[in-house]
Amino acid sequence: MKKWKKITLISGISLILSGAVLAYIGQLSGGLDAIQYKNHGKVSHVKKKLDPFDHIDLEGDYYDILVKSTTDKEASISYYTNKKEKVDFNVTDKKLSVKQSSKGLAHFINLSILAQLADAKTKNLNTIVISLPKGQTISTLKSKSSINGLKLDGLTVNRLDTNVDTGNLTVKNSKILAGQVDIDTGSVDISDSQLSDLTLTNDTGSINLDTVTLTSSKISVDTGSLDGQQLTFKKNNRISADTGSIDLNLKDYHLTVSSHADTGSVDVSDKLIPSKNNFLDLKADTGSITLE
Repeated sequence: MKKWKKITLISGISLILSGAVLAYIGQLSGGLDAIQYKNHGKVSHVKKKLDPFDHIDLEGDYYDILVKSTTDKEASISYYTNKKEKVDFNVTDKKLSVKQSSKGLAHFINLSILAQLADAKTKNLNTIVISLPKGQTISTLKSKSSINGLKLDGLTVNRLDTNVDTGNLTVKNSKILAGQVDIDTGSVDISDSQLSDLTLTNDTGSINLDTVTLTSSKISVDTGSLDGQQLTFKKNNRISADTGSIDLNLKDYHLTVSSHADTGSVDVSDKLIPSKNNFLDLKADTGSITLE
């Protein structure tokens, strides 16, 4: 390679690296709000207090939605946006309605890249955060999401109805007393929670349960894995997988289990203590079943 070509190549690489470093430093130093995107406008932060409500209706396109319990005395909503992103919300008859839309996917991708690079202060750029006073019970929570998903933290919900086209459902430290959850493609992660009278279906993806109590619930995955740790089953429950494995670890062994795998092995713990009240039906069409 000629000397001038080497110099040009090295100079080009140096400029690219320098630009990346400067951009990253600018984000870490709080320069996010001053960043201008060609044809996209300025990114701004919105935070508003909300009137009291106990019903929530969510409709989303590209934002994640986080609903969480806080120590605040009043409910609030916060998110990052600009003129290309639109979030409409209102409280009417004690129901919070949130609807989001975007004039283009390109700007959302920019926000996602920034979210990966920025520090903890700005890492939730593509998340709508709904904060609730501690101890509040939500009567109904309905959610429909096209991309990304829904996160619940520290909530008590009497009825949860959720549909996610492509994205995830995350539930932490919560009580779901009834509901229907449908995930087309994505993952479900539930930890330190109680689920009752819940039907949860994931068409393609994974379901992970950690320290969860299930009461009269049905959990199924069509194509993917279903894993659980430190589980307790009360009353009648069913867990199934069409194509994939079921791997569960019990916290409470007072349980009567029936299991069937069309193609694959079945390994059920000998520590089980037969119960007249608690039943679990396990079924795998193509895959193995392990219950420890």
